[in-house]
Amino acid sequence: RAFSKEVLLGVAPLQYGSQITASSYRWTPREVAHVYIDISGSMSEHLPWLAGALDPLQRRGLCRLYAFSTVVAEVRRGGLLKDEIANTYGTDIGCVYDHMLALPARETPRKVVVLTDGMVGFPNEAQALECGRRQVEILVGLVGGDREWGVGEWADYVTLLPGLNS
Repeated sequence: RAFSKEVLLGVAPLQYGSQITASSYRWTPREVAHVYIDISGSMSEHLPWLAGALDPLQRRGLCRLYAFSTVVAEVRRGGLLKDEIANTYGTDIGCVYDHMLALPARETPRKVVVLTDGMVGFPNEAQALECGRRQVEILVGLVGGDREWGVGEWADYVTLLPGLNS
C-alpha cells in the first residue's frame, strides 16, 4: 500500500501501517529458591545465625523460607526468631517433600535448599521419583557437624556449613 501511494503521489507517505511478525513478551517469574530450615531441638543453637544470614535474602524476595520439623510452616519476613512457628521437635524430610510436591507441577521450585544437622530421615520412593520427574534440585547445607546421616542418598548436593561454635 505504501508503495502504491508513493507511485501515485510521487512522495513516500509519512505514516503507513505495516505488519511484522514479532514474538510477544510474556512474564516469566525468576527463580526463587525454597529454603527449608530444620527447627528440631538439635538445631536450636544454630537458628539465630541462620536467621541472620537468610533474612536479607528473604527481604529481597530471593528465597521463600519455610521451617520444618515433622510439619512445614511458612516463615514470614523477619519472623524466624520472632514468630511462633509450629514445631513438633522431631524431624522428617518427608514433610518437606510433601510440601513442595503439593504445589502444581508448573509452580514447583527448581531449587530447594534444606538446612539441617542431617538427622532428618529419608523420603519415600514415590516422593523421590516425583521430585526427579519435576527436575527439582535438592541442595543440603549440613550445619554444625561432619556426619551426613544418609543425606547424600537423596540430596543432589551436600555441603558442610560451620556451626555457631566453629
